[in-house]
Amino acid sequence: MLISIELKNFKSYESASLPLAAMTFLIGANASGKSNVLEAIRLLNWLAKGSRLEDITRSIQSGDAVVRGQANDLLRDPLASFSLGGRFEGMPKGGGAF
Repeated sequence: MLISIELKNFKSYESASLPLAAMTFLIGANASGKSNVLEAIRLLNWLAKGSRLEDITRSIQSGDAVVRGQANDLLRDPLASFSLGGRFEGMPKGGGAF
């Protein structure tokens, strides 16, 4: 189970560490970043399934992958790189984070 997510320079997040539980509610005002968290989890899911970032970017640009905006919109600061990470519970020994 995904127990936390780390975001750096991803959409509206400069840097964030979000703990997750079996049931997590994202509550906030409009445009506060709730959907951006879900899109980060979706992107991590695609990467965990073995999709290459280039293929994901191409799918986003063509409209095949559902992500709001264009691939350039994934970065809060377009001149910097971004990073996403997740921590898992119940993974086999040696696993648990990426």
